[in-house]
This record gives sequence, C-alpha cells and structure tokens, in this order.
Amino acid sequence: MVSKSTWPVFLVVTTMSGFERVLIAEDDTDDYLFFTEALAKVSPSHIITRANNGLACISLLKKIEHLPHFIILDLNMPFSTQ
Repeated sequence: MVSKSTWPVFLVVTTMSGFERVLIAEDDTDDYLFFTEALAKVSPSHIITRANNGLACISLLKKIEHLPHFIILDLNMPFSTQ
C-alpha cells in the first residue's frame, strides 16, 4: 500500500496520450505496481522502463536510445543522492 507521505514526486498530467515512453525510478515493488496499473488504465500502450535505484536511473538515461517522455521519480530510494 502506498502511503501519501511517501508518494514519489511526479507531474500530474490530465492527458497521457502524448507520453509513450515512461521511466519509473522506484525501488518499492508495491509503488511500482501502483504506477504501472494506473498508467495501464490511462493507456495500455505505454512502454514502461524501471530503474530500481538512483544510480540505475542515471545509467539508464545515459545509454538508452530514446529518452522517456515522462519520468516518475521516487526521491527517497537508495543511491538517489550522493
């Protein structure tokens, strides 16, 4: 269950039709599933990529060919700040 006090900071968008590639930087599996289920309800065609910590997120962003249109970022996950 996602607690309101620990929700990741994210941009609320009224329409997700223009956002095909989504990166979810989240170490908690329950929170990750919450976001993937919510995105699937909006549009099942999203391409979702997950990073389990801050270092994985930065590494992924440096090497992927097409940057995500939208990033959901958990600010309280391991290796999110140095």
